[in-house]
Amino acid sequence: MTTQDTLLSFIARYHTRIREDVATDALSFVLSHSDAARQALSEFLEDGETGPLPIEKVQTRPTAASGAVPDLICRDQSDSVVAVIESKFWADLTSNQPVSYWKELPDDTPSVLLVVAPEARVDYLWNQLVSRLQTEGHELGTIRRKDNLITALGRSSQRRLMLTNWKTLLDRIAQHAWAERDWRALFEIAELQGLADSIIARNDPRSDAALKNLIASAIQRIEISGWASAAGLGVGQAAGSYYGRYLHLAGNYAWLGIEYRAWQQIPDKPLWLLFFRRDNDRLTYDELGSRLDHLTERLESRAGTVCVPIDQLAGGGDQERLGTVVEQLENIGRLIDQNGPTYKQDLSND
Repeated sequence: MTTQDTLLSFIARYHTRIREDVATDALSFVLSHSDAARQALSEFLEDGETGPLPIEKVQTRPTAASGAVPDLICRDQSDSVVAVIESKFWADLTSNQPVSYWKELPDDTPSVLLVVAPEARVDYLWNQLVSRLQTEGHELGTIRRKDNLITALGRSSQRRLMLTNWKTLLDRIAQHAWAERDWRALFEIAELQGLADSIIARNDPRSDAALKNLIASAIQRIEISGWASAAGLGVGQAAGSYYGRYLHLAGNYAWLGIEYRAWQQIPDKPLWLLFFRRDNDRLTYDELGSRLDHLTERLESRAGTVCVPIDQLAGGGDQERLGTVVEQLENIGRLIDQNGPTYKQDLSND
């Protein structure tokens, strides 16, 4: 049995539509029913100077005065907000994240905005969170990284931004529950960890299914913009070797897909755009290779083919990753057909 095979992960998978909300509710349940869990969180959020945050109770998805709906708000004994917790998995940041949540925190007493995410997203999300805060005039001080935790204090305030992964946070709570012999909390944390592992694994954008969906969505998007046409073309695949969709991109015959052999050699590059030798293409094979030379890489398994790796924004959400892929395909289209979109007129007549 793996850590994903827990009762909570099973029920959430088959009987709920938004498993991310189940994870938030489960975390709130543990914190609300266990003194040891709340104490662990209080100590996890301390900065080493002011001591643990005084967390007395938590609220799940309360509507703030700004209209934002944070996943969890932690309050002290006087009912003041001391922490906002946002539980992220693979979804994009919303328009309220993190600026509206940051504003919910008092700036004259110690307070924390904690974002919990899959380990694979931590670095990307941190940069995005900081960038959004800076754009709205909220500058951060020195950034500290330790034990899978990134933290920075706001300049001219006592608010802090913290980012960690699910396993690090839940392990810390479990350790405290073990020390306090809180067996119920230990069981509940194990169930929650199983659910988190399941959500992370089954919705991982690097998974085979997610990449295939990304390919289909990207082709559909560039067909709409007029840079490509996949009419009458299908799938090209060989088990364990490659999977992809054929298309005409700006008048040249191409294939967008997963190169499994290349993926094994270059772990961060599963997606490739391939061009083949065709007599009736807009550009000859040599012309195409010349225009795309600065983008291409050699694949031993694809000798005699123009091979372009397609980046997919590691750590981004679904729409961000799709936008990144589409932008690259359209830019390649412009290099091939400077007067495009090639198929826009055809689409308008349909």
